[in-house]
Amino acid sequence: MTATLSLADVARLAGVSRPVVTMWRKRPKDGFEFPVATEHGRFFASDVVDYLENTRRGNNPDARRDVAIAAARSSLAESSVDDLLILLATAAVTGQSLAETDPEALLDLVEAMDPDDEWLFGDLESVDIDRLAEEADAVADAAWSAADAFETLRATLRSRSRALVEPGDTVVSWMASLARFLRSDHGLVVDVSGSATDIALAMVGRGDASDVLVAVPSGVAGPREARRRYAVHGVQARVTRFGDDWGLPDGSVLLVAVPTDPKAAFDVLDEVAVQLEGGTTAVVVGPASVLVDELPDEFEARRDRFLRDPRRTLSAVVRLPQGLSRAGGREHLGVWLLQANAPEVTRVGDLSGWPDAPTTWQQLLDDVLAVAAGGRLRSFALLQPVPVPTLLITGRSLVDHDVAITAELPAAAGDDAARIRHLLDLLAAPLPDPFAARSIVANGSRPARHTTLGAAARTRQVTVVPGVRLDALLEGTTPLWTPDALLTGTPGGVDLLAFSAAHPKAQLTQPGDVVFTTAGNPRAVVDVVGGAVVAYPARAVRVGRGAPFSPRALAAAINDLPAGHSTWRGWQVPVSSDPADGEDALARVDELAAAVRQRQTQVDELRRLVVRAVLPGAVAFHDTQLDNAKGA
Repeated sequence: MTATLSLADVARLAGVSRPVVTMWRKRPKDGFEFPVATEHGRFFASDVVDYLENTRRGNNPDARRDVAIAAARSSLAESSVDDLLILLATAAVTGQSLAETDPEALLDLVEAMDPDDEWLFGDLESVDIDRLAEEADAVADAAWSAADAFETLRATLRSRSRALVEPGDTVVSWMASLARFLRSDHGLVVDVSGSATDIALAMVGRGDASDVLVAVPSGVAGPREARRRYAVHGVQARVTRFGDDWGLPDGSVLLVAVPTDPKAAFDVLDEVAVQLEGGTTAVVVGPASVLVDELPDEFEARRDRFLRDPRRTLSAVVRLPQGLSRAGGREHLGVWLLQANAPEVTRVGDLSGWPDAPTTWQQLLDDVLAVAAGGRLRSFALLQPVPVPTLLITGRSLVDHDVAITAELPAAAGDDAARIRHLLDLLAAPLPDPFAARSIVANGSRPARHTTLGAAARTRQVTVVPGVRLDALLEGTTPLWTPDALLTGTPGGVDLLAFSAAHPKAQLTQPGDVVFTTAGNPRAVVDVVGGAVVAYPARAVRVGRGAPFSPRALAAAINDLPAGHSTWRGWQVPVSSDPADGEDALARVDELAAAVRQRQTQVDELRRLVVRAVLPGAVAFHDTQLDNAKGA
């Protein structure tokens, strides 16, 4: 690895700020000095990666892979980068070291796998294997595997095409979960136009024996790339053509990512609709500007004709929150659920202003699965019923309808009345006093003292533990602190075995650690129990033994910071003369705050019950004094 890096490049590679790298140069760790600069003031990338791995500094566990990919891209012409991608695919499917295998023998191996030149052989024939083999092996060795290197390099090339708005990881994971539930044991996974490889791979898993069918128009290049990617991940995909009978068994799921051009999008959707029958379902994702929002007249008429055709059914349509495409930005995505049997209503949802939070995605998953199952006796959290004739009014957004929504499962009036009475009794009870056994003594005026979190870290009174850059991991019972979880104060969950296997050197929190994030509004919580995973960009502050800091006071100071104050080293934190006494007092304040929050939760529930039961007349309040007077 002969590439060199500037200090700014090192900071970007390690996922830290530029001053941190300057500090690393001055302070060795575990006996490892920072690499020596060249005469041009740059640093050999190989030395930097060795340093990061030996010291475990920085926030990027994949630094070696990222450097190898970046070096390969910068040293090769654009066409050669494409060739490198083909060689990485070859290494993944054959398991061979490219530099140690004779090119003719390599071609023979690939031809045996792809005798009809449907996904790799012809592409490999056009590559200068001798020139690029060592480079491909080096990139594969720097990553976990050739398949991992293939994916990383492929991701850097995605920005070339603007014809398709690719869903990001959150949407991909959600759609894979939805499709997994919709598909029967004998159903196929159909990737329409080779546009949904992300979703299909997340759904079936590596090396899954389940059949994946790639359905494509004649004469397009997409299926070669799609089938090659499937093969890299051990999935042998078959191909069918538009216009043919795909012969789908019941319980098959069609995955479609439609292009940004409305005409091309509905050309694809027309073919999908022809294949819908029986228990077959199509899950469609694409720009909300095509699937959901108002369209220009010519395309609005096209969408209207599609929705009116009796062979197809739009069972659900959702406008997703902003910024969920892989490229980021402010664009909204839309999701359709298409089925063969026409319902009386279509479920619609506009999540434009909803948070991108796990609870939102779980509620949406539950709602869409209920729609797919034809469930009527269910209270939907996010989707509203709209009669099909109303949906088909031309010239309007598919999720913007002035309709009255009636709850399908009204609660029993007696149950609501009993719950209201119980809530009123709870609210009438006095709040607990955590300080009831404590007296207050004035010890004289003493000025408050503060220092910065950066100064406390430099003097080793506290340790700032970086969060871990997480890939997609299985959900589990080990607490997981992310920036979103810090905002709600409730951790998510991750499977500890999967996490430990993927990040063997990562640290879990200890009791009393202060987990914080600098993103948006600075936010912190005290992890009282410990044993949690902290996900980057969140971090944890660990107070040293005998240090003059209270963890709860640190968290309170961080939570009082204004929005945009993102440089944690400059944060003012209080110095305590008696940290244990201060921690005890703040713990009692937190106990009181929890009781107040519980009261507010009870008030909110009472308000919802009054709206649900009292407004329609199912429950009424009577004046007991007036009733008693009448009885007298």
